[in-house]
Amino acid sequence: MAFEATHIRFALDLAERLKIIDIPAYLSGSIYPDSRYATGISRGTTHGDGAPQDPFVKGLDDFHKGWATHLLYDELGIEKYKNLSPTPNIKIEGFGDLWVFTTAEKLIEDMECFKALGKQRGLIQDIQPPEVLNNENKEHLNKYYADIKQLYTKSPTLSGYYNLMTKWHIPDQVANAVYDLTESFQKNPSMIEQINDIYQEIVSAELRGSPPPPLH
Repeated sequence: MAFEATHIRFALDLAERLKIIDIPAYLSGSIYPDSRYATGISRGTTHGDGAPQDPFVKGLDDFHKGWATHLLYDELGIEKYKNLSPTPNIKIEGFGDLWVFTTAEKLIEDMECFKALGKQRGLIQDIQPPEVLNNENKEHLNKYYADIKQLYTKSPTLSGYYNLMTKWHIPDQVANAVYDLTESFQKNPSMIEQINDIYQEIVSAELRGSPPPPLH
């Protein structure tokens, strides 16, 4: 997963092309899939075949278009994240080393995306949680949205992301590894540049109307 400022930025960059009317609902959809970390529902429920995969499909409301932009960015980004890792040809499984590496990349990316949002950052505070869609615990769903809004009341920090990961029941040793690796990336200008290029490559292709790759 990319982190949520990245998904929000991507959704906003596609909003005109998707003819979005209800921006708060659209952005709510764009961050909904990762609520699974807080609610405990399966990734297959929020990211699998039953979820909206293509935001350009006719008949989707704005919330579901946002949801689909989330899945689209995940799909377009995954190989790009892996290509910067020492093990680009293996599959990400569980909370292993490759998950840690790509998650650290995504934190660097997310900090830059929040900065790039500029005045649009205020839109984050207008986002409201949806009604229960997949038998989630409503309290946990609402808490997820509140935590995201809290994270982005100002520029997100590495400690803020760490606290969020621990709230999402990511094991302490994994969250610690992500923290340490992200901290090392922050001291590496070349790595930061390569990570930030990922977003630009993806959004430039999408704004040109390039067809997305087949979804797995």
